[in-house]
Amino acid sequence: MLAAGGHHALFDTLHPQLRWRHDGLERQGHDREYHLGGSGLLLIPSAFWSGSPVFALGDGVRLGHALLYAAQPNGQHAGTGDGPGDVLAGLAGNDHLAALLGPTRAAVLRALCEPRGTADLAGTVGISPASASEHAKVLREAYLIETRREGRSVRHSLTPLGRTILGQLRPAARELGDRAG
Repeated sequence: MLAAGGHHALFDTLHPQLRWRHDGLERQGHDREYHLGGSGLLLIPSAFWSGSPVFALGDGVRLGHALLYAAQPNGQHAGTGDGPGDVLAGLAGNDHLAALLGPTRAAVLRALCEPRGTADLAGTVGISPASASEHAKVLREAYLIETRREGRSVRHSLTPLGRTILGQLRPAARELGDRAG
């Protein structure tokens, strides 16, 4: 990441509170400044840490300076929405749907916010049509999507349960309250 996009790209993918600005690393919400004296910074991703990034200052001799941060699959801010595969690339580490279903299957489910054929689904998520078909099969068996045959092709769409999981339906209690008011 550092080689491809420089300091900005590297730190933008580590945690949403980290930014590379003015030739230094900034953590939003903190105004302390530390000078590393050219000794470098050890980056420590942790699968067991979910809080804000933590800076640890070493003694400069035996212990180096370090940044501990929550490990994020696929990068925190990856994906721009500009091309195929960005639905998958945009999944973040704190994405509970991806943690439950896996990043690719979560991307497939999200891509079905609007009904799609298998080839369109594959292109949107950036996977092969065979893989899209297999993911659709698993999501269909879990009652999250439905598949309707249209001539020689199929059309996948979300079921009410799938929409609920994606947060596209209002809770039933609110819906009833809205009708009464």
